[in-house]
Amino acid sequence: MFKMNENIKIWGFKEIRYDYGKIDYIREFKELFPQTKVIIQIRGNIQSQSRSGWFREDSHSIEFLKRTNKELVDFYIQNPSYCYFTTFEQMFDRSNLHKIFEFIGCSQHYNEKKITEVLNNNIKD
Repeated sequence: MFKMNENIKIWGFKEIRYDYGKIDYIREFKELFPQTKVIIQIRGNIQSQSRSGWFREDSHSIEFLKRTNKELVDFYIQNPSYCYFTTFEQMFDRSNLHKIFEFIGCSQHYNEKKITEVLNNNIKD
């Protein structure tokens, strides 16, 4: 999973999913890796999310998403020193992306050309 190299300053990975009620796993991860920065991202449009993926098969998905989102927001509020909060919809805003680069300590690597290239992919739908 990790390749040690003297040039590597930041490691990252995406999408650790925590079932509702298990958010303390983030605290445990932070204990193991004290330098951890957590980006908490939720969908602002729960209605849209409830119609995507496996959620569309679950008649209780909206309630589940509301509980999970509240838990994530509360976690962020309790841990702002190492958590950054954003929404899926904000991930397409360059200003927000620049703040994320600053938050994780790599603003020197923010490259407008590369950001534009990624944002030009149609991943919003």
